[in-house]
Amino acid sequence: MVVVGDFNTSKFSAAAAEMLPAMKAAGFGDVLDQEYQVNPPVNVRAEVVVNGWINSFNDYRRDMTPYSYSTNHAKVGNSIDWIFATNSLRVKQWKMVIDFNPTTLRINGVIPSDHNMISSIIML
Repeated sequence: MVVVGDFNTSKFSAAAAEMLPAMKAAGFGDVLDQEYQVNPPVNVRAEVVVNGWINSFNDYRRDMTPYSYSTNHAKVGNSIDWIFATNSLRVKQWKMVIDFNPTTLRINGVIPSDHNMISSIIML
């Protein structure tokens, strides 16, 4: 099973204290294995994390510095969008899909949404 979407709560929101353990106990955990108020994550489930230091919510702002850990790429962004998958599934990659200039930390081109897209490669 794979569950994706905008859950309107980050790992620092009180709702995540219940949501994250409940989802994992129900059989499908976060593909990054994030925990309530823990950053950087201890046991990242995805084998490769791409642009994990960027939040999913961008508020249509081109400058990424207010919604990223631009100086600490070991941390995972405080995203409100999640990918959950059956605990036994192998997660090869998690990615914050965003076209940006790594020197200026500014988004290139059209910003299609107030959320950056997240994706994952999961072995079924």
